[in-house]
Amino acid sequence: MTQPGDAIDEAQLRQRAQGGDVWAMSLLGFQLSKRKATKKDALSWWRRAAQAGDVYSMECLAHSSRDEERLQWAALASATRRGQGSEPVPAEVTSAAGDAYLGKYQAIFGPKFGVGDIMPRPTVWVFDRGFVSRDFKSGQLTVFPWGRSRVFRYSIRILRNSMYVKTGYEYRITRDDGAELTMKGESRFSGEVWVLGELIEREISKVRLPRAVTAIREGKRLDFGPLSVDQDAVFDGQDTLLWREVEDIRVEEGRLVIRRVGGWFAWSKTHAHKIPDLQVLFTLAHALRKAARSAG
Repeated sequence: MTQPGDAIDEAQLRQRAQGGDVWAMSLLGFQLSKRKATKKDALSWWRRAAQAGDVYSMECLAHSSRDEERLQWAALASATRRGQGSEPVPAEVTSAAGDAYLGKYQAIFGPKFGVGDIMPRPTVWVFDRGFVSRDFKSGQLTVFPWGRSRVFRYSIRILRNSMYVKTGYEYRITRDDGAELTMKGESRFSGEVWVLGELIEREISKVRLPRAVTAIREGKRLDFGPLSVDQDAVFDGQDTLLWREVEDIRVEEGRLVIRRVGGWFAWSKTHAHKIPDLQVLFTLAHALRKAARSAG
């Protein structure tokens, strides 16, 4: 990528960035970052470019952020820069991925890339349609296709004397036949676990959300751990709440909180780490609530 400079008119850059030009987003972020009044806008454009895969913007965000966010962007930049050519893929991994039709190899994640990691974790090779993990003790390979997997996520902000210390992450991926993989990490050491966990959750959601929408339209009820949903309502195992009666749905302090219209207290508070595919449920719930409220 061409290094930033001042030659291009800012108005032209903004127009190109608004049109989806990733290079323009990155360069516009650089130009805006030089003025104190527009630094917040610069971060916004860098985030958009970074989410589109621009490594320079990821590195700018790493330098401009604090604490865990700095490590997260640095880890994402490192993983993206490593790409496909960083490490040779072992023959047995290629074979396992081929047998499962995982498609093209994308990237590798593992302990050797997480500088300062103190928690043992597997090496993971990511492909187009899933990933292969190698257990750090036994060396056993396990294949997780996106379409046969679900993800549980958990994060906790740790305080000491009311002051923020670090964030702990845990991602648990389960396969439909019972195979599991758990990855843990801490923000003060490395963002590698966070980057991989978010990638896995995003890819699984891409596959499962369209399936969930189709199932709902067919009149089926879908299970999300302690909760289940259909086109008309959400169920918590004991009570039922119609979508038109739902006031708000959000994640608060590690729980998925659902509030009833006119209610003083939450109708349901469910630990987020107990809910598989939380992002799929969250997206479905908001869409079903909106449709029900619009229908009157």
